[in-house]
Amino acid sequence: MIKLKRVILHNFLSYKDAELPLENQGLTLISGINNSSNNYVSNGSGKTSLLNSITYAIYGQTIDGLSGDAVINKEVGTDCSVILDFYVGSTSYQIQRYRKGKHNNRNKLKLLANGSEITLATNAKTQVEIDKIFSIPFDTYVNTVVYGQGNIPVFSQATDKGKKEILESLANTSVYAKARDISSSKEREHQSTLAMLKREKDLKTSQLEQTRGYQQRAQEKYKQDLAYQETLESMIVKTSHKLSSENAELEKLNNDLEQAQEDAKENHLELPSGVPDISSYEQKLANLTYVVTDGKSKIKDYFKQYKDLDIQKVCPTCGQPVTNQHKEQEREKLTDLIKNASKQLADNIKSLKDLQPIVEKKRNEVASLSSRSQEIYKHNQLLDSKVDKISYSIKEKNNEISSLNSTLILYKQQKDKELTVQDFSKDIKALEESLDSLDIQVEAEEKKVEDYGILANKVFSRQGIQSMAMDLIIPYLNEHTNYYLAKLSGSVIQVYMSTQTLNANNTLADKFDLQVKNASGADSYQSCSAGEKKRIDIAISFAIQDLLNSNSETGINIAIYDECFDGLDAVGTEKVIEIMQEKQKNIGTVFVITHNELLKPLFENVITVEKDKNGISRVVK
Repeated sequence: MIKLKRVILHNFLSYKDAELPLENQGLTLISGINNSSNNYVSNGSGKTSLLNSITYAIYGQTIDGLSGDAVINKEVGTDCSVILDFYVGSTSYQIQRYRKGKHNNRNKLKLLANGSEITLATNAKTQVEIDKIFSIPFDTYVNTVVYGQGNIPVFSQATDKGKKEILESLANTSVYAKARDISSSKEREHQSTLAMLKREKDLKTSQLEQTRGYQQRAQEKYKQDLAYQETLESMIVKTSHKLSSENAELEKLNNDLEQAQEDAKENHLELPSGVPDISSYEQKLANLTYVVTDGKSKIKDYFKQYKDLDIQKVCPTCGQPVTNQHKEQEREKLTDLIKNASKQLADNIKSLKDLQPIVEKKRNEVASLSSRSQEIYKHNQLLDSKVDKISYSIKEKNNEISSLNSTLILYKQQKDKELTVQDFSKDIKALEESLDSLDIQVEAEEKKVEDYGILANKVFSRQGIQSMAMDLIIPYLNEHTNYYLAKLSGSVIQVYMSTQTLNANNTLADKFDLQVKNASGADSYQSCSAGEKKRIDIAISFAIQDLLNSNSETGINIAIYDECFDGLDAVGTEKVIEIMQEKQKNIGTVFVITHNELLKPLFENVITVEKDKNGISRVVK
């Protein structure tokens, strides 16, 4: 059984510091006084927040879903912590949950067992360990230990899936769910192994077919090699004859080469020497020709300047106006220039005429020697060409003979080579044996996949053992619910829960069914009045709590009821309190939150929560 001992709050929600004992507190009313607003008397004083600290310590969230920094006291804004002490069996545990905590506890979650820290590497891993120890899932907790807090719908209003998850938790079918998950995992594992084996089998089959192909091609090649060896003898004879013929032709070519070399040596002519150099004459002739042409151009220019003196008004040399005296001076100057240039031109023309026949003679001598050299070169080239042609033929013939010798050697080697067939029989046998082994493994894996599939999808499914376990707890719930309804409504209302629903076509659907029999006329939960629904909800809650506490692993020493009297008349309220008084004798502590001050005399213990003008709540007594 789980025994909660105490919870300590620091800067949690509206509280700065508070401590609440949880063990053997009897039937305790938690009332409130709100001094922070004139609009409220007890609402908003922090009653629910005080008990929300228990849920937050265990699950890291409140019933309303607050978590993280949202639980930090807004007035302080830092250093929030909730510490819960509890027992499971003989082991004492402590959960320490911090937000923006001091001393390296910024957002730390710590877990202690018998005073020693057993916190894991991360908050998430530590939370998993807490869930294992506490063994009550959050959704089950808010429908069994707690009633009325937060936005979690009560059991009768939960979805089909939600109802089943709560009952599965209470029926302790988690072991079957775990077995189903393990079976599913094993099924997937063997499916993966089966797929791998099939791929390996396909690969081996392909390799076997390929190896058999290699064997067949090796045998075909052996037959081809045998047939080829039979033709090699005639090919050797033919190549030998060809080689003899080529050697004879080579000998003839060598003789022809020797004769051609002798002819070339005897008939080879020498090129004439001492070819005259006429370049200096050609250069001199070109220079004189240029000088004569330039002299004629200068004289022509002087004559033009002489004529222009009669029409020019400004001297082109000095830029001054031309006078008659100036003209005469220029005419005398130009006349001297023309005389000197004419004399020089005459001398150059004479030198040019004297040089031209000399150059022409030199040119003819060079042309004659060049023509003779070309004739000698052609003559020698014909002799050398014949030698080169025969030499090339000898080279080609040697290459051909070398190739024939190589071919002949190769033919002889191939003829003498011992033929063998590449044997793949061992490889084929090994592959066949491997395939036989794989067939056995595939068959075994297929059987395992089938077996684990049956376990996962049938035996351990919700339609299998889990369904049977659920069917075992439904009578318990019906009996206890109707027991409490008899106290609350005088046997006017009865409920019957079932894991299956009857369809309109008289078939059963795997859906949770809640039937209501009401002597006042209502025939379903939805058609009941608000007060009747409240009685049904509370009765189911009491029954579920009984089922929870009937299990030594999930039984807990506390129950919390938050504003559970809304919608109930005075008789209904008194009946509920009577049941609570009965239940607290078995579990030890029942906390009731209500704003109805008239109910105080019905409780043996009262804890008052007061919120001051600054919005800080504290436990007064």
